Amino acid sequence: MATLWVTHAPTSASLIRRTVATALSQVSVSEEETCDAALIASELVSNAVRHAPPLPSGHLLVEWDVSGNIFEIAVVDGGGEHEVSIKQAESWDTSGRGLAIVASLADDWGVSVGDGETRVWAKRILSSVPGTTGDRSMSVAG
Repeated sequence: MATLWVTHAPTSASLIRRTVATALSQVSVSEEETCDAALIASELVSNAVRHAPPLPSGHLLVEWDVSGNIFEIAVVDGGGEHEVSIKQAESWDTSGRGLAIVASLADDWGVSVGDGETRVWAKRILSSVPGTTGDRSMSVAG
């Protein structure tokens, strides 16, 4: 499992997008699935920055893994006042589509709340098992 602590700032979404894309391309995940996974990652971070406070350290925790043909990612924040759910954005709205994007790209997603934290996670089943060696898991230091 790769772990990365990022600042509670909008720029962290692009950092996570690039980091996840690089990590997945290194284990031979297809370009299309790498782009989808990176988009899921950046949307989860963007939502945490916009709608929730940071953890007590001032950061967000991002964890991801590829095990077999399953990509999993979770973003942990300091827990928000609002329930995490998909909202219906109007065509003229400039925001409000993040979780809808995650739900459309992921095979499953959800939320766990407890101890002053909110963990929003997503899973994506990849079309093939990444990597060319016997190692079927991804580990990236963050």
